[in-house]
Amino acid sequence: LDRIPVDRPTNFYIDTSRAGDADIDVRIAAPSSLSVPVVVRKEGQGMWRAEYTPTEVGEHTLDITFVGMPIYGSPFTAYAYDVSKVRVRPDPVGPGQIGKTENFTVDASQAGTGHIDVSVSCERRNV
Repeated sequence: LDRIPVDRPTNFYIDTSRAGDADIDVRIAAPSSLSVPVVVRKEGQGMWRAEYTPTEVGEHTLDITFVGMPIYGSPFTAYAYDVSKVRVRPDPVGPGQIGKTENFTVDASQAGTGHIDVSVSCERRNV
């Protein structure tokens, strides 16, 4: 549930096998507070699969109830990110020269929560 990509289906499982057999309810709220459609399917005795597709970058709140009561830990939080929102400037970064400092900026402020790794390579080898 930690980090999830936008515009790609994601899923998680809920195990109620030790709690009995009853319906489960999953509600997901996007950062804008809009409801995110979620499909919940029974996968077996006490096992449920919830699938949804986040469309907004940011914190999503997942409320899960069993027999009308929140399950332990609910609400949960998932953070949606969008790698297409990462910008490198100048674009494109020009060819570098040995011994000369090259500067560029990586702006991920609109991409959501995550980690950025930068590597410099020459002829398919990191330098």
